[in-house]
Amino acid sequence: VPEGWLERLLRPIVEDSNVSSATPMSSDAEILTAPVNCSRFEPSLGQADAIDRIARQLNPNTAVADLPTGVGFCMALSKYWLETLPQLDVAFGRGYGEEVEWCRKVAQLGGRHVGIGNLYVEHRGGGSFEAEKVGRVRVNNRKIESRYPGYDQLVEAFRKTDPLIAPRLVLAIASIDKSEPVSVYISQRVGGGSEAWLNRQIEDHLENGNGCIVIRDGPSSEFCAIEVHTPSGSTSGAVAFEELKSYLSVSERLWINYSGLVTARAPLAFLENCLAIMRARDRLSVYFHDFFPVCPSYNLISADGKFCAIPQEQPCQTCYSRLAQTSGQRPE
Repeated sequence: VPEGWLERLLRPIVEDSNVSSATPMSSDAEILTAPVNCSRFEPSLGQADAIDRIARQLNPNTAVADLPTGVGFCMALSKYWLETLPQLDVAFGRGYGEEVEWCRKVAQLGGRHVGIGNLYVEHRGGGSFEAEKVGRVRVNNRKIESRYPGYDQLVEAFRKTDPLIAPRLVLAIASIDKSEPVSVYISQRVGGGSEAWLNRQIEDHLENGNGCIVIRDGPSSEFCAIEVHTPSGSTSGAVAFEELKSYLSVSERLWINYSGLVTARAPLAFLENCLAIMRARDRLSVYFHDFFPVCPSYNLISADGKFCAIPQEQPCQTCYSRLAQTSGQRPE
């Protein structure tokens, strides 16, 4: 456990009598795993503490979510609810599932279970049972599902909606090696050659045991889509532009790579929002995979259906208003 862990873990229980259990984010904790949901991560020496130094900066009032169950590797229990249900069911034998059974019983009585994103605890799972774990989990999971039909659906719904996606993204960024500037790629989402190039860049980062960040057009003009690629997998979500800087400021230095924004709603505004995060110590590279920065008809087919081979400025301005790809509102 990291410095200051106990106060952060107990805070939800102290502040809300309905909270019966609290579980932190971890390197191996099923639905509370970061960088990637339900994907085991083995941090290097000191890496978990470095991630937690970022976690403790998160707002404890927002980096929290209700869970279908606590996770027993590091789980605080409310004194009130423990006195209400003071025993774990011995039917689960030596381990796995007994905390889930307790949590579902408590939930039926109105107790809440929460996961907290402002605490990150390293966990090396399976050490107690080793090869025995798989069999015990399988048998005891059947007991849980028979006693609490629909429990598996609750877990799956949590995974799909991921109410802890914001802290999970931050902690994923925090897990990327910062000995070099963290690479951020601003890219389109329509495939093609530039996407193939981007995938090669991502593969190179992962092969070197590192990670990178990709930013694309989001669900609306106020949001961008952000992907964090790490050796243990990728995590993605929508982030408001006004919050993007706080996410990326986790990294001391950034190397921002503009790859292209074909089909973005408002590419220039999008780019301005992304570049607003830059600091003096960050780097910027601009890649030209096609002619979209010059013309929305990025294969240079004019409004007359002919290849124009990049003419002078005035013919371009005349052509803009007639192109099918644009409304005519193009900057000079």
